[in-house]
Amino acid sequence: MIAIAASWKQNLGIITDLVSDEFRVFLAGRKDRSRWDVARLGWYADYDDPASFLEVFSKDNSQNDPGYMSSEFNNLIDASRVEPNPDKRILLLQRSEEVLLGDYPIIPVYFYTARRLVKPYLGGAEITPLNHTYSKHLYWKDAS
Repeated sequence: MIAIAASWKQNLGIITDLVSDEFRVFLAGRKDRSRWDVARLGWYADYDDPASFLEVFSKDNSQNDPGYMSSEFNNLIDASRVEPNPDKRILLLQRSEEVLLGDYPIIPVYFYTARRLVKPYLGGAEITPLNHTYSKHLYWKDAS
């Protein structure tokens, strides 16, 4: 955030005050928009589906901290919830993402990544889309 604030000052002339709250304090005050104009937020998927990221910005979602409101976005999200055809559903979600990013209620700055150091003789250490490695899938590879 320090690098972003410096970039905003240098390139845009925007002077920022950075506030680092204890997490409990942040959670208690994050809905109070008088406290901030911009906030750094993170989100991990609850389940392996693009809707886990997109539904956060729907009209009734308690996690919609930016207060994003778009009838087009909400209509697309609502339609995706009841669409039985998986291909059509994904198209609805893709279109809702285009609307969201076109409106700029958020600025994706970075994406979480994970690395695992695994001995070459250990198999089954794949990372799931939700960033988990399950020990029940681990096994010793055949030494031959």
